[in-house]
Amino acid sequence: MIELDDIHRINVDMGRQVLCDSCAKDFTELPDEGGIQFQSKAICPECSPRWHARAVQYSETRFIRATCPDGMSFADWVRDELRRIDR
Repeated sequence: MIELDDIHRINVDMGRQVLCDSCAKDFTELPDEGGIQFQSKAICPECSPRWHARAVQYSETRFIRATCPDGMSFADWVRDELRRIDR
């Protein structure tokens, strides 16, 4: 059995690239604002209305963990907030 003290955390640098976890569109350099975090998935501004509607339909809004703040691009939000290690 593995002891908790034997487990080592590995940090992987994701770089600057930002892809939607639903449609895989590359938002790395796009200024588009909006999007949600659904569980651990970063859902882009184009896909988030559909994901939000489904979450409401299936009573799963509790899985929406965060929303991209107004005035911040989806890419910056993913890089600056969702990928933070100390969350």
